[in-house]
Parts: sequence; structure tokens; C-alpha cells
Amino acid sequence: PQSQWRGRTGPRTLPHSQNHTSLGVHLHESTRCLVSTQASTKVYRNPLGRPCGHRLNAVLEAGSFFALVPDPVQPFAESLYTQRQEVRMHPTAGLVLVDWVSSGRAARGERWAFKRIQSRNEVWRGADRLLLDSLSLEPESAPPGHARQLGRFNCLALVLVPGDRLRAAAARLLKDVSAQPVARRAPLVGRESLRLAVTNLGDRPVQGGSHYHFIETNAQLQFDRAK
Repeated sequence: PQSQWRGRTGPRTLPHSQNHTSLGVHLHESTRCLVSTQASTKVYRNPLGRPCGHRLNAVLEAGSFFALVPDPVQPFAESLYTQRQEVRMHPTAGLVLVDWVSSGRAARGERWAFKRIQSRNEVWRGADRLLLDSLSLEPESAPPGHARQLGRFNCLALVLVPGDRLRAAAARLLKDVSAQPVARRAPLVGRESLRLAVTNLGDRPVQGGSHYHFIETNAQLQFDRAK
């Protein structure tokens, strides 16, 4: 088939030291592929101080289209993570690449508390290197109070939409983003936050995950779903 959808699930959870994943993608002429994840990439801490890692190598032939749209990397406190992604695309191929990292488990007070995060994205179009984006975050080497350096922000993201076939869509996206108002102390996600009181009426604990909208969670959780 010309179109493929692939969801990365287990490999995007990296709980142990020396846990490294590798993904190779080769799209033949005029094929299409979407790669996503089931949930955020949770990077747990490990006592040995060895990093987890992920590597992607993709080749896009003429007229193909590749969308790499994972959920964000979520590093836990004291964790280490390295990532390297390389895409080599034909000049007529299309690409959507999203790479983002959150501050961690912000709801538990863990903001930028990991030991080190390194991410490198390299995109080639023909013989020309279109993009080289390298991110290195190492809070321990920062001065005291480093979490404040990012203010209220809890996420760093890269969105890349190269290629002539997506030029119009990229222009519309840029226009929409540029038109958004920027007000002092405005909500970071473009909407007001909401605090809810939730009571568990069941006979066992209930864990809240990211697979469903909160309104669709366990019926034994009592809260104002209309909000």
C-alpha cells in the first residue's frame, strides 16, 4: 500500500539504564508514512547514571511523505536521555517533524530536574543540509535557580515543515501562530486553566493517564464533567 501508519508504543518508554531504541524508515517513491506514539516518552532515573537513548534514520525517496509526530519526551528527576534523528529526503519529498521535551513531572513539582537531555535533529534535502538543530540541557551545570530561567514554560519544541508540496500548509500554520495575541502573564497553552475536585468512589486506586480526555476517565471518579 502507498500509505502506512505506525504507532510507536513500548520503545518510547525508557525505564532502565542502557536502554536504547533504534528506528529505521525507508520510504519508496510516492509512499506515505505516519509515525506517532501512544503516550509521552517517559525517561525514568537510574542509579547507575547511564543514559537512555533513541536513534532514528529515515530515507525519503521522490514524491514520498513522512510525518514524525510523537508525544513529548518526559524526563523524570535525575534521568539522562540522548536522542539523534537524521532524515535524508529527495527534493520532491515532504516532511513534518515534531520534536519536543517537557520539563518533566511538573504536577509533582519536578521542573527541569533531570541530569541531562541531549537531542540532535539533522535533515538533508538532496546534497544540502537543510537543518541542524542541537539541544543540550544540563541543569546541574547551571547556576542556582536554573528552573526560573525558563520562567513559566514547561516545554521546548521544534516543528519542521520543509518541502515545496507543504509550502502552502506551512505558510498557513505560520500565519495562524503569528496572529495569536501575546499578553503579559497570559495562559501558556492559549486557554484558561481549571482546578477540579475529584473524588474516587471506587474500592481501589485509579491512575490517571494520557490515553483519554479527562472527561472520559473512570466512571467511579466523581467530578464536574460539564466543566
